[in-house]
Amino acid sequence: MSSVAPRLEHQDSAQRRTYALSVTVLVVADHDRFATFHSRAQVILRALMGKKDRDRPRKGRAPAVPPGRQLHAGKPARPPRPAQVSRVAMPGKFPSILASVNPLTNPPAWIIAATGCLVFRSGLSNPFQGDDILQIVSNPVVHSITNIGQFFSGGTFYFGQQNIGLAGAYYRPLQTTSYSALYTIFGPNPFFFHAFQMLLCAFSAYLLYGLFKFFIHPRLALFLAMLFLVHPANSQVAFSIPNLQDALFFFFGILALTLLVRYRSIMSLALAVGCLTASLLGKETGIFFVLMALVYLLGWDRHRLYAFLGLILAPIVLYVSLRANAIGWNLNHPGFVGDSFLFPVCAQYSG
Repeated sequence: MSSVAPRLEHQDSAQRRTYALSVTVLVVADHDRFATFHSRAQVILRALMGKKDRDRPRKGRAPAVPPGRQLHAGKPARPPRPAQVSRVAMPGKFPSILASVNPLTNPPAWIIAATGCLVFRSGLSNPFQGDDILQIVSNPVVHSITNIGQFFSGGTFYFGQQNIGLAGAYYRPLQTTSYSALYTIFGPNPFFFHAFQMLLCAFSAYLLYGLFKFFIHPRLALFLAMLFLVHPANSQVAFSIPNLQDALFFFFGILALTLLVRYRSIMSLALAVGCLTASLLGKETGIFFVLMALVYLLGWDRHRLYAFLGLILAPIVLYVSLRANAIGWNLNHPGFVGDSFLFPVCAQYSG
């Protein structure tokens, strides 16, 4: 008898340890099934230990079933279905969690891409012409990406004067940098310049669709994005290489608005400010995206307005300083011919 008692105590302690380990694993792995397992395990252990089963929990202890759930025939009741988030964003309210869309598995992305290829494929064979000669072919500055410092300290045209470098009435350093990167990688091949520009237009249409679908029905958002992509007014943006500036400023501008609407972190706010700065460097018209971002934050996300103002102030001051240093603010600069800064005319057309 003396040897049997320690053996039973040892088995009892082993069962307790096994039960404690099983409970810990189930709590971590599947919390919903913990209540059912706990109630059944209590019955089995009490039967093994020779104790009576009690339906009511002891005083001072939490019940085995979590609050809000009831056991029916040994199975927990199904939790209520979560409320579905409306597709249309109400004024001042946006979904707290917005799932990211994978363009490779999303049908609207394929529709936009296929439409862009069908509409723009004829422009891939166009040669360099017009301003392409002055900005790319006859411009030795953009033939190497190592001259990137000159892209931010001058205009967009090269008039054959080595001491001046890049000149002109327009400050679009991101456009010149894109020209240089494409020329450095692919050489004087207009096909890749056209392909890059058409890809920007297609991605811009997809970003526009992704932004619209949080305000209106997805089908209407897709229709408007398709209309924007194939509208004749935007044909020159896709076909004409000198209009790469328009494709760049719109792409980064609509990307900034998408980041502001979809995400709420400080990192996304900083990325949006970076995209707005790139939009300004692509074309001066990017300032309208800055104004749209201010209107959105002021009307629907005011708690991030001051953080946005603090982040955007330095890039705007830097942009204004670089622009003034590159093309100036008066008529003494060789790129200006005219009566005022508001109506600059490139020197090549002055006759």
